[in-house]
Amino acid sequence: MSIEATHILGQGFPDAVVGLTHAGESITDLIEIKDCEKIPSKRKLTEDEKEWFDAWQGSARVIESIECVVLHRKELAIMALAISEYRQLGHFIK
Repeated sequence: MSIEATHILGQGFPDAVVGLTHAGESITDLIEIKDCEKIPSKRKLTEDEKEWFDAWQGSARVIESIECVVLHRKELAIMALAISEYRQLGHFIK
């Protein structure tokens, strides 16, 4: 798994880009990280973040806890495996 911090970009862009290769397939996801120690009202997306998420057509999500990070990694691996199996059926051109 690769992680690149992107919080410095600002303007609503997510805090990190995460890449994972599983079953020969690469998946990239954008992650907005919120502090689970804060009260829920302090974990809301900013207006810039809301606008960015509304406009983005790719994979992106908000993560609030370590449990969410573990679940996210599993979801990425499942997506990669599904793409690999779909390719094997001849549905994607390599």
